[in-house]
Amino acid sequence: MREHTYLDTKEQLIRVATTLFGEQGYAVVSIDQIVAAAKVSKGTFYYYFKTKEDILYEIHVRALTSMLEWANRIAEDKETPVDERFRDFMRAYVNELTARQAEGRILVENQRYLQGERWEEVRQQRKAFEMALGRLIEDGIQEGIFRASLQVRLATFQIVGAVLRIPEWYHLKGPLTPDQIADTFSDNFMNGFCVAEGQ
Repeated sequence: MREHTYLDTKEQLIRVATTLFGEQGYAVVSIDQIVAAAKVSKGTFYYYFKTKEDILYEIHVRALTSMLEWANRIAEDKETPVDERFRDFMRAYVNELTARQAEGRILVENQRYLQGERWEEVRQQRKAFEMALGRLIEDGIQEGIFRASLQVRLATFQIVGAVLRIPEWYHLKGPLTPDQIADTFSDNFMNGFCVAEGQ
């Protein structure tokens, strides 16, 4: 029972902080705001976290760990055609960020507040995610689906940069579902990446 309460309280603090950071930005949210919204004491906060940055770090690591899991799985699935894997990757990416919009905004806007070893760990996780996407693009080049002249690193940055902005404008009641957004993005990118007919 004690362990269950411990986890519940910690998760509540993380959920509340995620919402506040996503809506207002890390810099302007205070610990007082977090504990008030979570309905716990300040002492309880410090029992679980030493600083506000501790929660920011936890949010980044959790989000990136989840993304890395499916990104590596799709990138390493050599049995599925590259064009299908690319669409699967885009669908997973868009669904992740639309289902967790607050985390998406935090990944884009608040990473600069992480310091030292924490920033380095998060940076390495982000790099690993980009490398998984890069391997997928490289497979497309090797199989003759994507242009041989395609610069993998720039193509990767183009995709990541575009998708990470989705939480800024996506609305649950909007005209397009996450899968429809992902498929449109896939079509747009692949039209630019693919070898033209007759070549």
